[in-house]
Amino acid sequence: MWRFDSLIADAQSNMGPRQVAFGAVVFAVLCGAGLVYAVQGSGAIRQQEALESAGSLVVDVRYEEGNDLALPLDGRVCEALNSMAGVEAAGGVVLMSPDPVAAFKSGPPLPARYVTVNALRVWDPRAELGLIAVGGNLESTGAVSVGSTLVWGDGRTSIIATRAASLVAPDVLASAVVLPHVADAELQECWIKMVPGQLEAGVNLARAAFAGTGATIIPWLDEPKQIMTPAQQWHAFADGRPWVAVSILLAVFAGLLSWTRRSEFAVYRAFGTSDSQLVTMILIETLIAVLPATLGAVTVTPVVAASMVHETIDAELIEVVTRIVIAIAVLTVALTPLASRTALRGKIADQLKDR
Repeated sequence: MWRFDSLIADAQSNMGPRQVAFGAVVFAVLCGAGLVYAVQGSGAIRQQEALESAGSLVVDVRYEEGNDLALPLDGRVCEALNSMAGVEAAGGVVLMSPDPVAAFKSGPPLPARYVTVNALRVWDPRAELGLIAVGGNLESTGAVSVGSTLVWGDGRTSIIATRAASLVAPDVLASAVVLPHVADAELQECWIKMVPGQLEAGVNLARAAFAGTGATIIPWLDEPKQIMTPAQQWHAFADGRPWVAVSILLAVFAGLLSWTRRSEFAVYRAFGTSDSQLVTMILIETLIAVLPATLGAVTVTPVVAASMVHETIDAELIEVVTRIVIAIAVLTVALTPLASRTALRGKIADQLKDR
């Protein structure tokens, strides 16, 4: 009667070139699969962030001054939307123009606009609030920059403290000096940034909030609904579970390696070892080969992926990739004994002749 500890000892003593080769193949395949998920996932995240920065989650509510039936937007209503579920940020442009401001005394007036406090957060979640900002396009002209002094018509001076969003922001922000203003004012435009997946709800929310104003309410980027976002495309790829096919191929490769050991298994069988005991021994050998390969792949994949995309991989994406790599390894270990059973079939005498 064979004991389990004897099977473990035999499995350890059997670790040879075949098992080393199998472990190396598993390591390479796990790294390759992990890199595919990591690189594609990182690309999808960057594309999604670019779309969001460009306004793919923003609802634009606009007062049309040429429309006699339209009314200016209430800034308090726009500001109140920040407390609504599904709204990431809401703010807008004040209808009233600020007093003339220049980069130096007697200098030409700079383009300037008042915005409500949270308007910059719509286009940049990290924006500093309540500070005078300069738009990226205006700064690129060299007229003013962060730290520049502004001179008002009455002699007052102010300092530009921050930068207004990015170059993908609306021209009213990107090409002007942006001045904070209280929400109790009439607005020309109100922007509502929704959380992912809630853009249509944002349109409905804007229609309810600004009902009766005659405002134009449209998504900032009118994308075709039938086209999946980069994030949705990546999730669709991941949900297809191609890693299952990878595990099956690895198990088939392990079964082929076991087939080359038929005469070795015949010796075990000749001395009374049952098929179930041999399968258990193969399972232990597989574990010994796969475990270090998995640990190595989990460690190496994020580093290699980061070097390929030239940026740090997001922690959440690393977690997803790690789970996929481990899932491939676990399924491979589970399937390998089944694939190796074919090597145990046949008469012992016939298998011994192969020695």
